[in-house]
Amino acid sequence: LFRGHLGSSRWGKMFMDHGFNATPVWLLFGNNVANTGGEHLLAPSGMENSPKNLRGKTSSQRKDIRKLYSEQKKALETRVGTLALIDATLYFLIFVLIFWAFGLEVCAVAMLIWCSGYPWHYDWTGGSFGRVPWLFMCTAGVCFLKKGYGFLGGAAITWSMLLRLFPGAFIAGVTAKIAYGGIQYFRGKAERFITRSHLRLVLGCTTALVGLVLASFLVVGGPNGYKEFYDNTMKHKGTKL
Repeated sequence: LFRGHLGSSRWGKMFMDHGFNATPVWLLFGNNVANTGGEHLLAPSGMENSPKNLRGKTSSQRKDIRKLYSEQKKALETRVGTLALIDATLYFLIFVLIFWAFGLEVCAVAMLIWCSGYPWHYDWTGGSFGRVPWLFMCTAGVCFLKKGYGFLGGAAITWSMLLRLFPGAFIAGVTAKIAYGGIQYFRGKAERFITRSHLRLVLGCTTALVGLVLASFLVVGGPNGYKEFYDNTMKHKGTKL
């Protein structure tokens, strides 16, 4: 179905990709979304529209196979379009959050940057579904912190980090500030080691980290899934990509 929809050129280029590289926490939800429904897209044995299967078939059999393929192709397009709406909805909600936390002017600038940046145009960041949740959770975390919701902010940014790793840098500044406060405390220049707002952020980060990692064990088969993710990441690191 995918080969017929994409054409031979695009189909061939797909096999130059280095393979699946999502994190175990992404799989916690992505696996369920991808595997819910879709049974009607599976051709019965002997009815696959592949060159190998078509070889040796009668004209009538070929006609039946291609008719089924045409029906399944339309169903596939509908399903793919529905999955793509997940990311489209999250993009919309991202700007709703920015407007809520930072106001119209900052939201307008964010929209301008998002709409005009070549490195993140859809041909690079699309091509599948579930590519936006990390950005949504990261944005939500920053917005929650801006509004004073430390626990939610820490949890959201940690969730983002567990989807794409690098968003953890968004709490680097707060982490440095907490560390600085600790140094000042031990020097006797501060009354507290950590402020209440910082404590809420740490609790949010810890809750999300422990909860999501443990929950992801159910999907990836335990801690070994993280070893496989690490090995795959190192494979990517060793390529030009």
